[in-house]
Amino acid sequence: MTNEKIGLYIHIPFCRKKCYYCGFYSLASLKYLKDFVDALRIEFQTYGKYFRNVDTIYFGGGTPSFIGAENIKTILNDISSIFVLDQDCEITVECNPEDLSYEFIEALSESIVTRIVIGIQSFFDQKLELLGRSYTSKKAREVLRILKASTTSTIGMDLIYGTIFDNLDLWRQELDTTISFYPDHISCYELTIEPKTRFSQMKTFQVKMEEKYISEIYIYTSCYLASNGYLHYEVSNFARGLCQIPRHNWKYWKRAPYLGFGPSAHSFYGNRRWWNTSSIRKYLAALGEGCLPIEGREDLHQEQIELETLCLGLRTFEGVKMDSFKVLRFSPLRVKMLKDLGYIGLKGRRVYPTTMGYLISDTLPLELIE
Repeated sequence: MTNEKIGLYIHIPFCRKKCYYCGFYSLASLKYLKDFVDALRIEFQTYGKYFRNVDTIYFGGGTPSFIGAENIKTILNDISSIFVLDQDCEITVECNPEDLSYEFIEALSESIVTRIVIGIQSFFDQKLELLGRSYTSKKAREVLRILKASTTSTIGMDLIYGTIFDNLDLWRQELDTTISFYPDHISCYELTIEPKTRFSQMKTFQVKMEEKYISEIYIYTSCYLASNGYLHYEVSNFARGLCQIPRHNWKYWKRAPYLGFGPSAHSFYGNRRWWNTSSIRKYLAALGEGCLPIEGREDLHQEQIELETLCLGLRTFEGVKMDSFKVLRFSPLRVKMLKDLGYIGLKGRRVYPTTMGYLISDTLPLELIE
C-alpha cells in the first residue's frame, strides 16, 4: 500500500437529458442509480487495499447534482470509511442550475463539500436552447443568487463560447454577468463538435461560429478577465488568485496520481494509465463478479512521458523547465523564433505559453522540439 496522496474522480453517469454538444458518457435516466452507488462502494473497497491517503475528490459526469444530495453524501461516507481524507481535502461537485435549491446547497455543505462548479454555459436563452440546456437564463441567475447567499464553498462557473449566436458584444455581456456574481473560478470552453453527439449529426445546420472569430473572442476573454482580477493559469481556466486554482484539476496538468471511479473514468499512477468500460451494464456486471471494470491500459515509456509532460505543461502558465527533459531536445532556433513571435515567454530555462501561445496549445509543444 502506498502512502502517497492521491485524487479521486467519481464519474456520475446520469443526466436529466443529453446536451447536444456533450461527448461524455452519460444516460438520461436514473434507472441504474441504486446499483451504481452499490457498485461504487465495491470499487472503492478494491482500490482501498492499495491506496490510502486522499487529498482531492471530484464528482463529474454526467450531472452529479442530478442524483441528489443524499446520494452524494452516501458516496462521500463510503469514501471516508475506506480512505483517509486530508483535513483540508478539496471536495468538488459539478452541478446544473435546475438541480440547485436552498435544501440541496445546505445538504452539500453538511457533506463537507468545498467547491461547487455550476454548468451555466450561457446567460442567453437562445444560446441555451441551441446547446440543449434545460433551464432559462432567469433560472441561472436565481440559482447563483441563492448560492452566493447560502454557502461558504468556493464557487466555479463554466461557460461556452463559439456558437452561431456569439459575437464580441454578446460575449462581453456574458462575461459582465458572470463576474457580477464574483465567482472564485471561471472556465471558458470553446464549443467543439464531438463525434456521436447530436451536433455531429446536424449536417445541414450550422451551430458554430466561423473559426476566424474564435481567436478574437479568446484574446478578449483573457484580457477582460485579467483586468478583473482573474489569473489565466490554463488554456480554458481562470482563477481569482493562486489560492483558487483547483487542486484536483492541477493534478491532471502536473501528472500527479489520481483514481477514476464509475463508467468511462480514467486513472493515472506512476507511468501507467488505465480506464473503465464506457457502459453502465458492463461496469455493474464486472463489479458484481468481483472484477474491476477496466477496459484498457497503457504503460508509458520515457519519450511518451516527456512528450506528455511537455504538452500538459505548456497548457499552464507555469510552463516547463527545458533542462528537465532527457530524451526530447529543444531547438534554440525555434525557441527564439516563437519567443520573438509572441507565443512563448522565458524565465531562465523555463518556457511558458503566452495568451497567443494558448491559442496554439495543440501544436506548440512540437514546434519547440527538434
